[in-house]
Amino acid sequence: MPDDSVTIVVHRPRGARDLLRAYTLVLDGEEVGRIRQGGRLEVSTTPGRHTIRATIDWSGSPEVAFTTAAGSVVDVEVRARSVLTGFVDILSRAGWVDIEVTGGGVAEPSGRGSDDEVERS
Repeated sequence: MPDDSVTIVVHRPRGARDLLRAYTLVLDGEEVGRIRQGGRLEVSTTPGRHTIRATIDWSGSPEVAFTTAAGSVVDVEVRARSVLTGFVDILSRAGWVDIEVTGGGVAEPSGRGSDDEVERS
Protein backbone atom coordinates (compact mmCIF):
# COMPACT_ATOMS: atom_id res chain seq x y z
CA MET A 1 0.00 0.00 0.00
CA PRO A 2 1.51 3.39 -0.93
CA ASP A 3 2.01 5.72 2.05
CA ASP A 4 -0.33 8.32 0.52
CA SER A 5 -3.36 6.01 0.38
CA VAL A 6 -5.91 4.88 2.96
CA THR A 7 -7.16 1.32 3.41
CA ILE A 8 -10.73 0.80 4.56
CA VAL A 9 -11.32 -2.66 6.01
CA VAL A 10 -14.99 -3.61 6.31
CA HIS A 11 -16.03 -6.56 8.52
CA ARG A 12 -19.46 -8.14 8.83
CA PRO A 13 -19.93 -10.53 11.76
CA ARG A 14 -22.24 -13.53 11.60
CA GLY A 15 -25.76 -13.25 12.97
CA ALA A 16 -29.30 -14.51 12.57
CA ARG A 17 -30.62 -11.70 10.40
CA ASP A 18 -29.88 -11.48 6.65
CA LEU A 19 -28.10 -14.83 6.79
CA LEU A 20 -28.11 -15.39 3.01
CA ARG A 21 -28.04 -11.77 1.86
CA ALA A 22 -25.14 -9.47 1.01
CA TYR A 23 -24.87 -5.80 1.94
CA THR A 24 -23.71 -3.33 -0.71
CA LEU A 25 -21.03 -0.89 0.47
CA VAL A 26 -21.27 2.67 -0.79
CA LEU A 27 -18.20 4.88 -0.34
CA ASP A 28 -18.54 8.55 -1.31
CA GLY A 29 -21.73 7.75 -3.24
CA GLU A 30 -20.17 4.95 -5.32
CA GLU A 31 -20.73 1.22 -4.87
CA VAL A 32 -17.39 -0.39 -3.96
CA GLY A 33 -18.39 -3.96 -3.18
CA ARG A 34 -20.68 -6.44 -1.47
CA ILE A 35 -20.13 -8.22 1.82
CA ARG A 36 -21.76 -11.35 3.23
CA GLN A 37 -21.91 -12.58 6.82
CA GLY A 38 -18.49 -13.40 8.19
CA GLY A 39 -16.94 -11.48 5.29
CA ARG A 40 -14.19 -8.94 4.97
CA LEU A 41 -13.72 -6.33 2.23
CA GLU A 42 -10.72 -4.03 1.70
CA VAL A 43 -11.00 -0.80 -0.27
CA SER A 44 -8.19 1.66 -1.05
CA THR A 45 -8.93 5.37 -1.25
CA THR A 46 -7.30 8.76 -0.81
CA PRO A 47 -6.81 10.60 2.49
CA GLY A 48 -9.42 13.16 3.47
CA ARG A 49 -13.13 13.29 4.15
CA HIS A 50 -15.33 10.35 3.10
CA THR A 51 -18.81 8.96 3.64
CA ILE A 52 -19.78 5.31 3.90
CA ARG A 53 -23.10 3.47 4.01
CA ALA A 54 -24.26 -0.15 3.75
CA THR A 55 -27.44 -0.88 1.79
CA ILE A 56 -29.76 -3.83 1.36
CA ASP A 57 -32.84 -3.54 -0.82
CA TRP A 58 -34.60 -0.27 0.07
CA SER A 59 -32.97 0.09 3.48
CA GLY A 60 -29.53 -0.01 5.01
CA SER A 61 -27.45 1.99 7.46
CA PRO A 62 -27.24 5.70 8.10
CA GLU A 63 -24.49 7.42 6.13
CA VAL A 64 -21.43 8.03 8.31
CA ALA A 65 -18.82 10.66 7.48
CA PHE A 66 -15.20 10.31 8.57
CA THR A 67 -11.81 11.90 7.94
CA THR A 68 -8.60 9.95 7.36
CA ALA A 69 -4.89 10.64 7.16
CA ALA A 70 -2.42 9.26 4.63
CA GLY A 71 -1.28 5.72 5.45
CA SER A 72 -4.10 5.03 7.87
CA VAL A 73 -6.24 1.92 8.12
CA VAL A 74 -9.92 2.52 8.84
CA ASP A 75 -11.95 -0.30 10.39
CA VAL A 76 -15.66 -0.44 9.58
CA GLU A 77 -18.11 -2.94 10.98
CA VAL A 78 -21.55 -3.47 9.45
CA ARG A 79 -24.13 -5.66 11.13
CA ALA A 80 -27.85 -6.24 11.09
CA ARG A 81 -29.74 -4.51 13.85
CA SER A 82 -31.45 -6.56 16.53
CA VAL A 83 -34.20 -8.90 15.38
CA LEU A 84 -36.39 -7.29 18.07
CA THR A 85 -36.52 -4.00 16.13
CA GLY A 86 -37.18 -5.70 12.78
CA PHE A 87 -40.70 -4.52 11.94
CA VAL A 88 -39.94 -0.86 12.61
CA ASP A 89 -36.68 -1.14 10.66
CA ILE A 90 -38.49 -2.41 7.56
CA LEU A 91 -40.14 1.00 7.23
CA SER A 92 -36.89 2.97 7.54
CA ARG A 93 -34.47 3.81 4.75
CA ALA A 94 -31.59 3.81 7.23
CA GLY A 95 -32.60 1.55 10.08
CA TRP A 96 -31.96 -2.04 9.02
CA VAL A 97 -28.14 -2.06 9.33
CA ASP A 98 -25.76 -0.63 11.94
CA ILE A 99 -22.42 0.76 10.81
CA GLU A 100 -19.45 1.80 12.93
CA VAL A 101 -16.19 3.47 11.86
CA THR A 102 -13.13 3.00 14.09
CA GLY A 103 -9.36 2.83 13.78
CA GLY A 104 -7.78 5.45 11.52
CA GLY A 105 -11.04 7.23 10.73
CA VAL A 106 -12.36 10.13 12.77
CA ALA A 107 -16.15 9.95 12.50
CA GLU A 108 -18.08 13.20 12.13
CA PRO A 109 -21.53 14.35 11.11
CA SER A 110 -21.70 14.27 7.31
CA GLY A 111 -23.22 17.74 7.27
CA ARG A 112 -25.68 17.15 4.45
CA GLY A 113 -28.69 17.70 6.70
CA SER A 114 -30.45 14.36 6.20
CA ASP A 115 -32.37 12.74 9.03
CA ASP A 116 -30.65 9.50 8.03
CA GLU A 117 -27.22 10.68 9.03
CA VAL A 118 -25.69 10.09 12.45
CA GLU A 119 -22.47 10.88 14.21
CA ARG A 120 -20.43 7.90 15.40
CA SER A 121 -17.38 8.02 17.58
